[in-house]
Amino acid sequence: MSSPVQYDLIDEIGVIAIDNPPVNALSAAVRKGIVDALETASGDASKAILIICRGRTFCAGADITELEGNSVIEAKRFAERGQRVFAKLDTLSIPSVAVINGYAFGGGLELALACDRSYQLALPDDEEAAPRLVVDDVNFGLYPMITDESRLQRRFYGEQPALDAIRAQALQPLDADAAFALGLVTSNPDDLDWDDEVRIAIEERVSMSPDALTGMEANLRFNGRENMFTRIFGRLTAWQNWIFQRPNAVGESGALKVYGSGVKSAFDWNRV
Repeated sequence: MSSPVQYDLIDEIGVIAIDNPPVNALSAAVRKGIVDALETASGDASKAILIICRGRTFCAGADITELEGNSVIEAKRFAERGQRVFAKLDTLSIPSVAVINGYAFGGGLELALACDRSYQLALPDDEEAAPRLVVDDVNFGLYPMITDESRLQRRFYGEQPALDAIRAQALQPLDADAAFALGLVTSNPDDLDWDDEVRIAIEERVSMSPDALTGMEANLRFNGRENMFTRIFGRLTAWQNWIFQRPNAVGESGALKVYGSGVKSAFDWNRV
């Protein structure tokens, strides 16, 4: 039986494609496929990860058929196994982008929130086919980050008015414009600009210093409440010290060495 998750390295972009009809639920096979793909991407030439889904649904979250007959304890363990996928994205040393061209809700929306950037397709001339996000209780704490906060809390730095505005729209299908207005997605290109917008965004991201990106992503992912994990992964001062001691900064062709000379920096693109 073939895997419902396919991984391909295309022009230094790792593309993870989920194909699990009818709604691309996060079944055990899909979760394993995503984790395996992220492991592969961590060791190959990928400069960024793109998560896409086949069909009209980006991702529908947990496969509830796998929960049938489970006890409360077993259901909790089921959620923890799903959390491993999101935690893997949290600690990935490569930028990740969710491309939302279909419905996303529950754990599927959580998958998009776990990525560094998310792009939702706007179809102003075809509202019926327009991709939509649906926020529900799952997104308010079932899959906490290592800061013990939901990804929505971290995305909005705990600002209650923003979270209240999102909760007020819970269970409502949100098109790209509505999701963007609430701050749930990074961008909402329409179908005319979709391919170019996503391509340019990825090219722009991967053109930056890999060390600076690693530090920036860690600080964005692990800001907020401090605990032992955030002290390891998210301390801004620690990452700054690390970045400025790396060859990409102070090596012979490092950014600090050639700054102001008109010479382009030569980076080691391997991410750590």
